[in-house]
Amino acid sequence: MELRQLRYFIAVVQAQSFSRAAVDLHIAQSALSRQIKNLEKELGVTLLIRGVKNLHLTDAGNLLFKRALAVTQDLSDVTRELLAHPNVPKGNLRIGVLPFTGELLMPRILPGFTRKYPDVRIHLRSGVSSFINDWLMKDQIDIGILDSSRAAPNLISEKIAQGRMVVVLPSPEACKRLGVPEKELYEVEDLRHVPLILTSAGHTQRKLIEKAASERGFTPKIALEADNISIIAACVRAGVGCTVLAYSAIHNAVMRGEVRTAPLVNPEIFTDISIITKSGSPMTAAMQTMISHIKQGIWDLAENDRLPEQSFRIVTRRPK
Repeated sequence: MELRQLRYFIAVVQAQSFSRAAVDLHIAQSALSRQIKNLEKELGVTLLIRGVKNLHLTDAGNLLFKRALAVTQDLSDVTRELLAHPNVPKGNLRIGVLPFTGELLMPRILPGFTRKYPDVRIHLRSGVSSFINDWLMKDQIDIGILDSSRAAPNLISEKIAQGRMVVVLPSPEACKRLGVPEKELYEVEDLRHVPLILTSAGHTQRKLIEKAASERGFTPKIALEADNISIIAACVRAGVGCTVLAYSAIHNAVMRGEVRTAPLVNPEIFTDISIITKSGSPMTAAMQTMISHIKQGIWDLAENDRLPEQSFRIVTRRPK
């Protein structure tokens, strides 16, 4: 029995799908299936039963899953403790980032970081807050940058900035075709009949908009669901609909002239940007150094006036 097989087995169980687990593991589905079959053959038991929509663990599979989780967690803890001991950053560093930090902030800080700390191997994953929260919970990343309202109880969060949500609009011609009135600012009530492109139900952006709409007696009109901010921006630009996002998430597209924004009021809706780590996990030198660089990068962006102050506010002290 190999550690790799245990990790593959855990991934399949957690994803409830061989195909999804293969994507997460960056391997071919056929190779993943072969490894699980080899594990079952070696142990002489059936571990998984494939159902129509999901997978079911046998009693033996359930026992192995619990033991495998404990083994891999112990190994991960040992690795982190050893990496946390030296003062020089090194080793693997896995970071889950929001589109804003992935597209605007990280390219700003990574060149200097990688030159200074060449022994740190960085793996970036980008997604919405609920995805990043899930990656942290499954120990798939070391640091997450997300809205802390999505952080699970056993995660440690430090708020670094607050963002204001804005209405994101296509061209005036597209707005006219969609029946969206041209206004300098929009109240939530104005969105009653606007075709919106939103993230899936349960994501932070969607929940905030639905809550504000519900308080005003309507349900948002969903033209399209997408969980990738770049896709949402592209669809707004194409005239599929409008959206509501934290300004920081759409800043690059605005600067490129792809979309327009207008303030959202009555009520104003805010989200935060926080650095999240898992409680009880050792803080390695690489993690500590990267967190400092992220904070410094946020401050540099704010001071250089690249983000409108009314839409993006720093809430943490400047790093020394």
